[in-house]
Amino acid sequence: MKTNNYIYTTNNKVMNFLFTEIIAEKLRLRPNIEYIRKLQRLADKKDEIELKDFRKMARAISLDSKGINRSLLHKDCSFIIKYFDDLYIQYLSTDEYYVKCNGVVFLTTTLANAEEYFWNNQVKEIIKTKLN
Repeated sequence: MKTNNYIYTTNNKVMNFLFTEIIAEKLRLRPNIEYIRKLQRLADKKDEIELKDFRKMARAISLDSKGINRSLLHKDCSFIIKYFDDLYIQYLSTDEYYVKCNGVVFLTTTLANAEEYFWNNQVKEIIKTKLN
């Protein structure tokens, strides 16, 4: 069942989705323990992934971090806010958040607006595909 604010599915699929992300994070050179704990708490409680859960997956990543392909980033990008599956929002030196979904650029001055746009225009469909 799909509504505007969340993707509903069985708990096992959500747990598998979250545990896959946990394992991927644990395999990194320097895993983010707090991020892993957040995902574990979500996996214990959730049978759906909502916008508020997606927001909890956010973590700021320096452009100097290993694996960042700067050629894919906006020229004014200062750092990225990374989510699962290497999905990210860019924070620009102009104090704006930059989201590019399906070739369309969205700029806003608040992270909440950027996340909501990203959720509604790309992330929900990616999660829905992963949970099916």
